Amino acid sequence: MISIAQKLRAARARSGLSQEALARAAGVMQAQISLYERGIVRPSDAMAERILRAARPQPEVALERSVDRVLELAGRHGMRDVRIADDEGECVLIVAPGESASPLAFITFAVAVEDVLDYPIRVLDASDPDVPGATALIERARPLGSGGPATGTESPAGADR
Repeated sequence: MISIAQKLRAARARSGLSQEALARAAGVMQAQISLYERGIVRPSDAMAERILRAARPQPEVALERSVDRVLELAGRHGMRDVRIADDEGECVLIVAPGESASPLAFITFAVAVEDVLDYPIRVLDASDPDVPGATALIERARPLGSGGPATGTESPAGADR
């Protein structure tokens, strides 16, 4: 049987958060996280749930860990120029559908990415001029897998169609 300390450590590792970042997200002191993870102090059920909720993997972390799989899915569904951007704390995946990609391919790609990440994520069609705020997001986007903050300035190919 897995102890609560092991569950907390594993959840934090999956999230990519430091103890300090997890503590901030859960609204507790870093020292408490350390005590809980080492099994010195057992958190209440409510506290454990609060910490586990705060440790849910963030989409950007999950995307960066699954770059190869997401890029493979993009190719299989006719998507190109896969980028990532931050929209007021929400991770957004931006893609430019290829010439032969259908609207159904875009939708099935978005669903497939959510299945890989096990996390809902907004996927934006860079070639759709009717998406509110798309231009600003595209300007801030960076290629998926490039690391660093989502602040690139290149526009995805086809975004100005």
